[in-house]
This record gives sequence, structure tokens and C-alpha cells, in this order.
Amino acid sequence: MEVIVERYNWWIFPVILFVTCLPFIWLRRRSTRDKIYVIPFILFFFVYSGYGCGWESCDIRYLFYYSVWMLVFGLTLSFFVNDKNKEQLNYNNSQNKLIKTDFFPLLYILINLLPLLINGKWHNILSPPTPNLTEAFHGGESSGGHSYFYYLEHLINPFYIVCLYRYKEKPIKLFFFFLFPFYLSYVNSAYLARSTLMAYFLIYLTIIYIYIPKIRKKLIISCVVAFPLLAFGLSWYTYARLGHAFNLSLYDSISLLLYQETSYTTHFTEIQKLGFNSRLLGDYMNWFLTLPFPGFLKDSSRDYFFNAIFTEKLTGVYRGEMGFSVLLPGVVNEGLFIFGNYLFVFHSFLIAFFVGLTYKLLRYKQEMILLLYCSIFIASLIARAGTVSAYPIYMKDMIMYFLAIYILRKWIKI
Repeated sequence: MEVIVERYNWWIFPVILFVTCLPFIWLRRRSTRDKIYVIPFILFFFVYSGYGCGWESCDIRYLFYYSVWMLVFGLTLSFFVNDKNKEQLNYNNSQNKLIKTDFFPLLYILINLLPLLINGKWHNILSPPTPNLTEAFHGGESSGGHSYFYYLEHLINPFYIVCLYRYKEKPIKLFFFFLFPFYLSYVNSAYLARSTLMAYFLIYLTIIYIYIPKIRKKLIISCVVAFPLLAFGLSWYTYARLGHAFNLSLYDSISLLLYQETSYTTHFTEIQKLGFNSRLLGDYMNWFLTLPFPGFLKDSSRDYFFNAIFTEKLTGVYRGEMGFSVLLPGVVNEGLFIFGNYLFVFHSFLIAFFVGLTYKLLRYKQEMILLLYCSIFIASLIARAGTVSAYPIYMKDMIMYFLAIYILRKWIKI
């Protein structure tokens, strides 16, 4: 199998790097906590929406919109991310009573285990199925209680993340509690988003790096050595979940993965041809403003599957038709697709507002792991799949979590 990717214009790479970093020059004088929180957003936005500007088929005009988008995001975020405590973080603080119990980790695993038992797939735990994207899309919603487990899982997820703090210096237990629920999810649906898995694995490695200093050098060396094999495995998984044969070399696997993950920028030309759609913007704002409310209170006549709409507009292939597969726009292209060439800066401002506000609410030192979750995981979601994947976490999961924490602090003094 021969892999052919576009030629990359390396002359533009320094320019992309400059316009990515310039809006965050203020970060140099901020605290360690500020940098830990913000840098993942810079990196993920650069990878998914910046680097690809150098691909030959990417319209050079895209660089202008990317530069403006990053400038608005960086400057807006600077007003929120300002930790006045410039001291190094006390990484070993553990005053929160929540982290002294196994209740939430065990409950979280149980919630992921129950769908397997209900669907009669418990045997898949010992004999996992091969990846199957079709099965995931068409069979994943078969259980009537699926949505209840889904919402319950998301409701307790922040508490689950916080409770993992107690395993910060126990890498084996942390690995189990962090990634075992994903294994259960995979054996139930025969599919797991590779970006989600990699984001959680990156959080795991960051925690190990922070809390176990004696193995930092070994950890870095191991990651460098394992990276080519990881790229090969991710490329294999991409083909396997579609049921295609895979016989790429290591070099071709890395080349293909790099192109797949950075070429969202090439959709810019087609987005410009589509032009601004006020109805689409209205549907998006309706979706956004009603996110915190239950589904029965929302307008069922509106189509809120914006990435699917994006795919249909660009490819002419519609949901349910043979060959339909969701395209991801990247965060800048999402802003241009929904808000148009003039209002797209509001899209950037709005994301910075939620990213910054969440940081302001993360006041507890013992919630460093939750801070990493709200940084690495959410940054990867926004950068790759756009706000349609991340805003529900802000508007549902985190609102419920902060409300619960406020009540617990008030009554139980956690």
C-alpha cells in the first residue's frame, strides 16, 4: 500500500509558529499553574489548526484568519488566567475529603460495566472485539438505558477525576482507574475515539511526571522511543475500525497520521465557497443557549449535529447514505463555517471566556488533576472536533460539579 500525501511548504512554518505564540507572550511572567493550564491549548490549536496551513492545498488566506483567531483567543484568555500566587505549586496538598474515598472511582467503573451486563456483552471483557466503526454508530444506541448511563457517567466524571489524586504516586493503580473505564467502553461498542484515549493517556503521563520526579528522565526517554510504535498503532487502528486491510511501513504510518491529524485546514477553501448561513448560526446559538436544559425542553425541529452538517455541505454525502463519514473542521474552520468571515472572532472570544472562567473556578490546590483534565482533554476536544464536543462539558458536567462542590464546602466543609 502506497501512501501519498501533499507537499509541505516549510517556508511558512516559522510564520505559523510566530503567530501562534505571539498572543501568549504574556504567559512568560505568569505562574507555573497558569502555564500548565494554557500551554496544552496552544499546542493542540497549533497542531490541528495551525501546522496544516503549510500543506500545499491549503489556501494561504487561511493564515490570516488563523492569526486573528489566535490573537483574539490569547488576549481574551490573558484577562482570566492570572494566578497572583507566583510560588511553585504545592503538588502534595491533599485537603479535599473527596479524594480520600474510593466511592467515585468504583462507581464510575460500575457505570461503565453495567451496559455490558445489560447488553449481554460481559464476555467481551476477556475476549475483546475487533474495532468496528459501523457497529459503534449503528449499534451503540441499542440499549434503552444508554442515555441514562451516558448522562450519569458525565455527571460524576469530574468527581472521579478528583478522586484519582490519591493514586498520584501509584502509577499502576492510577493507570488502571484512569484507562480501565475506556477499555469497558471499547468492549461494549467495539470503538473508542483515538483522540480521547490519547488525551487521557497524556494526562496520565503528565501526572506521573509531576508527582514522581525520580522517573522523569526514564519517562521522557520511554516516550521518545515509543512514539514511532504509537504512531504505527494509531494508523493501524484507523484502518482496522473501518474493516480495511493494513500493510503500511513505519515511515508511511507516521506520514499518514501526521497528514490526517493536521489537514483540517485544507477545508478552508470549500467553507469559503459555502458562504455565511444565518440559519446555521441561529441553530448553533439556540443549541448553545439551551445546552444546560434537558432535551425535552429543546426545539426538536432544529438540527444540532453541526459536524454532520459540515460533512454534508462539503461532501454532498448525507447521513444514512453509503460512504458517509464525519469530517472534523478544526476549531478555526468551525468558527468560519458557523459565524462567517466577520463574526468568527466572537467564536474565539467565547471559547476563551469558557476556558478562562473554568480556570478561575479551579481554586483548590488538590484539584491539580482536574485542572489537567480541563486543560489537556478539553483542549484536544476543542482543537480537533470543535466546540460541539467541548461546550457540553462546560455547560453540564462542570456546572454541576462546581455547584456540588459549593454545597459540599458550605455544609460538609470539604
